[in-house]
Amino acid sequence: MFAQSEVQLAYMKAIPLLWLGIFLSMPVKATTLDPDLPLRQLNRAFTWSEGAPSDIDALAQTTDGTLWIGGSTGLTRFDGVRFVSYPDPTQEPLRSTNISALAAVPNGGLWVGFRLGGVSFLKAGHVRNYAGADGFPDGTVAQFAWDRNGSLWAAARRGLAHFNGTRWEKGALDPNVECIGVLVDQRGTLWVATSVGLLARIAGGSQFREVDRLAFDFNAGTGVLAEAPDGKIWAAGAHELIRVDEPAALRGVVRVIIRGFAGKNMAPLAFDTEGTLWVSDRALLRVPARELASKSERDRASARASASESALV
Repeated sequence: MFAQSEVQLAYMKAIPLLWLGIFLSMPVKATTLDPDLPLRQLNRAFTWSEGAPSDIDALAQTTDGTLWIGGSTGLTRFDGVRFVSYPDPTQEPLRSTNISALAAVPNGGLWVGFRLGGVSFLKAGHVRNYAGADGFPDGTVAQFAWDRNGSLWAAARRGLAHFNGTRWEKGALDPNVECIGVLVDQRGTLWVATSVGLLARIAGGSQFREVDRLAFDFNAGTGVLAEAPDGKIWAAGAHELIRVDEPAALRGVVRVIIRGFAGKNMAPLAFDTEGTLWVSDRALLRVPARELASKSERDRASARASASESALV
């Protein structure tokens, strides 16, 4: 059990702005952000008075160091010094200013997902749009995920989609299954948060398996799935948080209860490079990696007696 002091709480009026403060750092003479800057050095919060967007739903950093910020008011880029709205007069406009998901391309460029449906690929001020006619499912785009082979997955309200390099193809899910999150882990397993629970397909497999009948909140936004540095998979449901301790075997589900936050939606959740867990529900909670490690040892011992265990944080 964690002591209350070990779970640090930071209450803010605007959780997205707090996430922006976590992921940004601005050295005085910087011209671009360092993509490899460790989280412990990120210690500055930015406000709307400095040009930061007031509504933030997605973040992505491209290879040139630019941080892209998406939300209901459009797309903004941050170079370490200034926030600049996209587009400028020389750039092509996006299909919508209501952005729900972003993904940076390793060799340059940015994928943009929209709350009203469809996606766009942006590079050097040029835009290529994709919608239903291009094989992309309808509905809000919740999340992107890169596969190990360099291809891209997207979770949209009306289904899962995979980009083959020229067009989008719908994933092998029941057409009535709605999607809210997607993740490809270090083993190549594809995880999908859906209206019927948490599903997964191992690398090279052809079918999805049900891992847990976790109920997800389709109004929670993005970030319902995350992989910890130790390879375990975490999922934030509508009223509970779970951890998959044996992801290679698609089993070992443990229900994690954060004291004082039981029964609440804990998305978005993320791990930093040092293994610290960050979750939020109007408050940002930081659980240090050392505490997760000690708790995992206790869980491993107790999980032998039960397939689904509860653990108190």
